Amino acid sequence: LSEWPCVIRQLAGHPSIIAWTPFNEFGPSPSRAPFFSESKEPDRRCFARRAYRLTKRVDPTRPVHTVSGFLQVPGATDIWSIHEYRDSHLPRVIRRLVELPAGPWKCGQSGKHASGPYLLAGYSGQPILLAECGGVGWPMTVHDRTNRRSLRSRSETLQ
Repeated sequence: LSEWPCVIRQLAGHPSIIAWTPFNEFGPSPSRAPFFSESKEPDRRCFARRAYRLTKRVDPTRPVHTVSGFLQVPGATDIWSIHEYRDSHLPRVIRRLVELPAGPWKCGQSGKHASGPYLLAGYSGQPILLAECGGVGWPMTVHDRTNRRSLRSRSETLQ
């Protein structure tokens, strides 16, 4: 984290920076098991909270989206995000988001929405961003052993 404040200060004046996102998909999942074990989860959450506080201290004017993707750390993000590349799942994601109650979020509501593929455990009413979705699917890679899709044509991608 020692270089992060320098990055923020250097880019803070750029008009296209609307939020800070220091990490992408930072945490445990089957494809990242060698790097993030469940036993390290408390350390990951602590680190994300430190990054959130540091970012807010350096630039209090912009929201902080600490971890983009499905590994949010409650209490350490101003924006909640989802990544979904399976086109067939997107209608379900959108339905789930539309079903979220409008208005101020009440304590305890996240429990009702804490199951399924888009865990909202710890969610406290932040804006939700569908940050990565649909589009082109690539063949399996070392990083993601579950991505078994082949390259799709333009007509097969989301419209």
